[in-house]
Amino acid sequence: MTDDYSTIDSPYDALLTRVPLDGDNGNVNNQPVKSGGNMADIYVDTFIKSTNYAPKTTGFYIDGLSGHAEFCDVYVAGNIQAITGQIGGFAIGATNLSVVAGGNTVTISSGTTAFAAGPTGSPTVTISQAGLLTVSNINITGGTINIGTNAKIDASGNATFIGISSLNVKTTTDFENVANARFGKATGGGGTATTTTYGLGLQPTNSATAFAAVTWFQNYDIFANSPTFSAVVRIVSSDSMGGQGTLFVGLGTITTTGGGNTWSGKKFCGFEFEKAGGSISVYARQNDGNGDGGAISGVLTTVSDLDSIDLILKMNGSSSIDYYFRKNTGSISAATNIATRVPTSGETDAYFSVNNRSTAYDFNVAIVSASYER
Repeated sequence: MTDDYSTIDSPYDALLTRVPLDGDNGNVNNQPVKSGGNMADIYVDTFIKSTNYAPKTTGFYIDGLSGHAEFCDVYVAGNIQAITGQIGGFAIGATNLSVVAGGNTVTISSGTTAFAAGPTGSPTVTISQAGLLTVSNINITGGTINIGTNAKIDASGNATFIGISSLNVKTTTDFENVANARFGKATGGGGTATTTTYGLGLQPTNSATAFAAVTWFQNYDIFANSPTFSAVVRIVSSDSMGGQGTLFVGLGTITTTGGGNTWSGKKFCGFEFEKAGGSISVYARQNDGNGDGGAISGVLTTVSDLDSIDLILKMNGSSSIDYYFRKNTGSISAATNIATRVPTSGETDAYFSVNNRSTAYDFNVAIVSASYER
């Protein structure tokens, strides 16, 4: 026999280590690898999985035929690349992530529109790559809006602008000369309407039939083009808390006598002060000419002698009117909105009036200033 050990399959070498076989690596079936052991390259016909594998729950599974793999947790220190599939419910596209649910679509993209959200096909929020934000509505609950260093709006509604322009027309008065023909006056029962230290002084005196009224002529339909009206009122007389009385400050005209005001059949919007029982309550009131006296709010606030109150109303076309006030040095109120009996045409004046409602007590007030803008 001429063969020696070196010619047999997988012979031992000088260190008694078997020399690997050439060619086919062979097959291993159910062969465990002990702890601390290792294996070189592994080729599988079907799959590899852990003994505790449960689909989408525990363990891992790798399908050698399809390439499908499942892992309970994965940590990857390098790159992950995917052009299809889902992540967090978002479908993976070549350049975007998107999800559709409940008729809405959210998309994050590297295209011109970086972010879009809202009803599918009609997003209500978009952000462009250039930083342009487009929204259909916005509600900011706190913080501050800064536009560079030139403009700021804080959470209290205070705004600071370096420059501002408006295409509105604004008229103002501090009633320096109530005798001027620009103002119309009507008084009775000893009531007076004069220029005083505080502005327009309306004083019916302590007569049961006294009243005083002043109109501020504007020369156009005063309800048109969604105007804003404001006035500053001061309660002057120490006698004003006795008896009864009514003060009106607003747009349009009503009928005032010593016995009170006629609200029905009139077109107006403004603030009504009702004195009764030692208190003066402030309301918002408006009418479109209806015979029922119009719509009136609940009590906005109460005032006393020497109180000062800022009054603001903003007409929202013919749909509604917002009313605001600020008492003394307090903060401006939230809007009180009234959407019925909105006046739309037929008046040209702002109107200020006071009466004693048939009681012999003075109701001395001053209209410090007024403004009208549209």
